[in-house]
Amino acid sequence: MTVFRAGQGRAFRQPFFRLRAALARTWLHPRRLGAWYQERLVAAAFPRERKVKRLLDIGCGRRPYEPMLRPHVVDYLGVDLPGRFEAERGPDIFADACSLPFRSGIADVILCTEVIEHVPDPDLLLREAPRVIAEGGTLILSAPFFEPLHEEPYDYTRYTAFGLKAFAERAGFRVREVKRRGGWWAVVLGSLIGQALYDTVAPRTGTRRRRTPGILLVLPVLVLLQFLALTLDSFFRGKRVAIGYLLVAEPKREPLMSEKRSALTPNHGSSNSCQ
Repeated sequence: MTVFRAGQGRAFRQPFFRLRAALARTWLHPRRLGAWYQERLVAAAFPRERKVKRLLDIGCGRRPYEPMLRPHVVDYLGVDLPGRFEAERGPDIFADACSLPFRSGIADVILCTEVIEHVPDPDLLLREAPRVIAEGGTLILSAPFFEPLHEEPYDYTRYTAFGLKAFAERAGFRVREVKRRGGWWAVVLGSLIGQALYDTVAPRTGTRRRRTPGILLVLPVLVLLQFLALTLDSFFRGKRVAIGYLLVAEPKREPLMSEKRSALTPNHGSSNSCQ
């Protein structure tokens, strides 16, 4: 497997991408409600007893959690497959999540959000996670439950809270907690209806969207729908539906001393691959 180091926290190079990233963090974005819930769950799950030496963000994408977690981490290491990161902040290392180029026990925290549904054989991914996590480390893993398809055709499955917990335990983790992301109203108003309206005025063709003038009318409606969903969720969230789930776990066994060696040494012997 070929692995190469990308630019460390690559800075934005074009104003357009800065603007697009800024808008994605506002309530004008149709998926902002789910991201709002997710940010709070990640923040609550993150260990704060002491500064984390190394955080491994598997499937980091454009690193949305780094600004929030960076003050509590010495070494924030983002890993992802090569993609459209040329003009935006992207991974530090391009690598396959199912065959990570590290020796065992290098990460105090593994953050893996909304990745597992894109892996054809998730067992390979959760076989690598307990290998690279340090003794006493923390796994923060999230997956969607009631979300529209995304990143097609690489969107393979959805997880209930029970399925995600059983999956992590089978991989050798002790699950501390599983938290829901949103409830009935976040799903119905913020996810399904909001996404349907957005898809109507900004239909997708392949990997790109064609935005029509109608988007100027729909964006304010999306803001209202998401705030309405957030308000109604605070009164009645329900227990049987969620946008997704976030799991916090720790490894069951202590890594072997022979495994606790230096980080960033390629694992050339592994033949696993998510592809």
